[in-house]
Amino acid sequence: MRELDSNEIKIALVDVLREIDEFCTENDITYFTAYGTLLGVVRHKGFIPWDDDVDIMMFREDYQRFISTFHPTDKRFCLTSAETDKDYPYTYAKVYDRETVVIEYLYKRYRIGVYVDIFPLDSWGDCGDKNLKRLYWYGKLLKGKTCRFSSLRSLKINLALAGMKLITLPFKKRWIIQRIDSLSQEDSDSKYCGNLAANSYGRKDRWPKAWFGEIVRMPFENVLVNVPKEYDSILRTIYGEYMVLPPEEERVPHHSSTAWKKS
Repeated sequence: MRELDSNEIKIALVDVLREIDEFCTENDITYFTAYGTLLGVVRHKGFIPWDDDVDIMMFREDYQRFISTFHPTDKRFCLTSAETDKDYPYTYAKVYDRETVVIEYLYKRYRIGVYVDIFPLDSWGDCGDKNLKRLYWYGKLLKGKTCRFSSLRSLKINLALAGMKLITLPFKKRWIIQRIDSLSQEDSDSKYCGNLAANSYGRKDRWPKAWFGEIVRMPFENVLVNVPKEYDSILRTIYGEYMVLPPEEERVPHHSSTAWKKS
């Protein structure tokens, strides 16, 4: 295998994103670019220069339809999720490039290529607020199941991880994922929505559904992608003054992995 450099990873990611976009367009499935990808679209018209991942979101109904019907025109691409693979370790789906391999250094290895993360958007009212702490701790349990001890982590974090692994011994990984999935969908209706299943920002992940009521097409590298029309409000909720670049020392990738091209 040959290790891919950052530019080659980005090219592969755009290929995956283009395949998702074409499938969703043809099958009337709505998705939205999210998090750093949305920020990249608005601020850089592509990737944030020091980052190389892609995140999108779909309302739960579209998400479920997507994972049950996704059939790429190019067999190079594949979808995996907890619904399609009992060994899958995440609460959200991924579409990946079969011709590549990603090696994670902080998590237990799950065989996958360069991938795009696909998060479900769920209604978030009183039940979401009530379940937020439970979702947080189930997320910690899942991380305890899937994280690996690593010299890339501090001794303090490795010791905390050891304690979490002991706590998780009675729980099966699949049961934890099912609990997160169930709690995320307890709100049947609300004016608000959020990424409860993989909540990373707490209540910064909660937005009025109306902000996603209309999409616009904007360039991301050499492909047009879906952007919520109210992207400014969404980005300000997460990042504040998002058009201001962070300090030089913070302009680094936030993941520890390498990607390889299969020979």
